[in-house]
Parts: sequence; structure tokens; C-alpha cells
Amino acid sequence: MFESCRAHGSSEPYLVTGDPMKKRLAVLAVAFAATAACGVAPGALADASGAVRAPHVAALDPELFAELSTGIAQVRTFKCGGAPIGEGTGFLVGSGVVMTARQVVKGACRVKVLVAGGSMKAAGLSSTGGVSTIKLPRKSSGHVFTIRSSSAGIGANLAALGHPLGTGPSLTQGHIVRKGKVRGIPTLAVRLVGAQGGSGFPLVDDNGNVVGILEQGLRGADIFGEHTSGLTLGIDLPSWWPNAKGSLCRAYPNGGIPSCPTPTKPAPPPAPSQDYRVSTCWTQFTGNTWDEVSSTAGVDSFSSADLVARGLSNFWTIVLLVARPAHSISGVTVSLVQPNGLTFLTTPLSEDWGTSYGRWATSLVWRYDDGSWFFQHPERTGQGAWTMRWNFPDGQSCSSTFTVG
Repeated sequence: MFESCRAHGSSEPYLVTGDPMKKRLAVLAVAFAATAACGVAPGALADASGAVRAPHVAALDPELFAELSTGIAQVRTFKCGGAPIGEGTGFLVGSGVVMTARQVVKGACRVKVLVAGGSMKAAGLSSTGGVSTIKLPRKSSGHVFTIRSSSAGIGANLAALGHPLGTGPSLTQGHIVRKGKVRGIPTLAVRLVGAQGGSGFPLVDDNGNVVGILEQGLRGADIFGEHTSGLTLGIDLPSWWPNAKGSLCRAYPNGGIPSCPTPTKPAPPPAPSQDYRVSTCWTQFTGNTWDEVSSTAGVDSFSSADLVARGLSNFWTIVLLVARPAHSISGVTVSLVQPNGLTFLTTPLSEDWGTSYGRWATSLVWRYDDGSWFFQHPERTGQGAWTMRWNFPDGQSCSSTFTVG
């Protein structure tokens, strides 16, 4: 809950019921009203002694704005059939990675990003809490933003950069009037003008470092058929995600994120063994019996309802060798790779691959810790093809793909 001035003589706090988002907005509105109730006008702030002072004067100069604006992305979302859903703003945190508010891409089947004059389709999506990141299919030449290492204080000047109402990059500046938590997420209330399409704006300090991500405008009015607001709500990114850089480096090792460790080039695999050779691999319904296994039965698309109804233990991914190995093989693994390119899970075989085995299979019984199946959280894994990848210790491998609709 946002800090209020009840201790200084304000009225009892409001009781808000109903829709969670309305609760969230109402809490902020009450908190902002409490600022005025304490004797501080919306356009001014009080210091520790209670004296009213003018807000900090904006200091983001035009030259810096011109540089930052090259890293601002326009994000447009579409249904699987191509119908548009909406649009918002994102910003480069790596030459190949865009960050935005999760609500901008929520429910999207396809995402298109326009940044630094180039338009491209997203190659993958990943979400954590209220933030989403978009993997780009190629590097962008735009400005790469740095996330501030510490939270900004009340009264700090911030600038919001983005694509309001679908226009080109624009700038609006204001200052932080409240700080607190909304549904457990550290949140900033910033006094500035926003507009539709502003979700995902980076909120930056006077040096251009990202302080937060704009989520929602409050106390708005309809202007020319579009919604604008004078008070905005944003995630306090340094407080909520203190290890953002480390997490991004791990998730996007080749994303062009500044100061991330350079990925080491893997050593070349050893020459393939002469006593066996990987032939092919595929995924199919087997009814949990080898009697139904056939490379011609492999399919590349499954229905999620069919998987659940028939049982995932009855669906196998199979790999076939050209010949049985002359010696047992240790260290064979199978990995499930998400549509966004991240690995869902890698597991070794339950035993060494013996000389009597010409093929191997593993079922699709792979879950999250909460018991849900691997394909039931597309907001985390992205949407598209899953990859089953077999890896052998001598460098041989085999991959097959499938989608879950």
C-alpha cells in the first residue's frame, strides 16, 4: 500500500472492492489525494520539514533526447489470424532485445517491432512479473538503455519517452510524487501527461538511465477520442528487479546487452564414433507401447486438449540409430526447448545406452513445479514450435519440432 498521511490528520482510508485493476487504480488515486490532504498541492512537494517546494526543473536536454529516441520501439500485437490487437512502446536493453510492460504483449500470437527505422517480427517473448522482453531476429542500431542501479527518490525528475497515440517518439517530463507497492510490486506514481499507446514507456532520469516502466495512466480525460492522463503508474524497476542485468545476460547471451560476459565459443565436438550413427528422431502418439512406434507416424502438431485427454505418457519422442553401438554410451541427454529459444528442461537418460539398443524414447510428461504441463504457460515460453533435442557425448545430435495448439 502507498504511504498515506493518515498520521497527520487525514480521513480514514477508503475501502475498495471489485475488480483487481480497479482496486489498484483506486489505491493510487487515494494515495495521490492524500498528498493534497496533507497540505501539498499536486504541482509541488514537501521536504522533510514540511515546507512546500517547487518540483525539480526538467534537465533532459534535446541532444540526449535525440540519442535516446533512437532506442524507442513501437510494439504492435496481432492475433494468430493477423487481426491487430493493440500497440504500445518498448525500448532497447540490448541491440537484440526490447523491454516493455507485460500488458503490451499479453495475449498476442504475433508481435511486430519498429525500432531505429527498421521493422521486424519478434523472434521470441519472455515475461517475468509485469515486464516482458522481446527477442529480435537481428541486431538494431538504436540506443541501448541502461537500467539504473538504485531507485529514484520522491521529487526526482523523470522523462517518459515513447509512441503515444501511435505517433513518432515523443517526450514528456514530470516528477515522482509517490512511492509504494501495488499488489506486491514496488511502484512509482509520476506526475506527467500520458496517452493511449503509452504502456511500456521507459521512465528515465536526467542522465537517460531507466528508472521504471510506465504501466497505467490515471485521472484521465478523452481528447479527440483518445484517452490521456495526468498521473501515471510505473514499475519501480531497480527495486522490483535488482538483478535485471544478470537475468537478461543469462536469458540473452547474444542479445547485445552492454557489459554482459562475451559467450565463450564452445570447443569443437569430438569426431563421431565409427561404431554408431544417429539416423532420425520424431514425436508421435504411441499408446505407451513400442508396437505403435514408426518414423512414418511422427507428427509436427498436437492439440493441447488431445494431449491432456489421452495422457502425455502416451506421447513419445524417439531417436533411431543407423546401427547399434559397439560399446555402451554414457551421457546421452534429451532437451525440451521452448518456442522463445530458452531451454525448458534437460534430462539425462535413466541409464547408459546399451549395445542392444538401436532406438530410445522418452515421453512428454514434463511439468512445471505447480503441476501444470509445459505447454500451458505461453506467456512464459512464447508461442510457436517446441524442439526436442537429443545430444550424444561425441557431438552427434538430432532435433524434431512440434507445435501445441
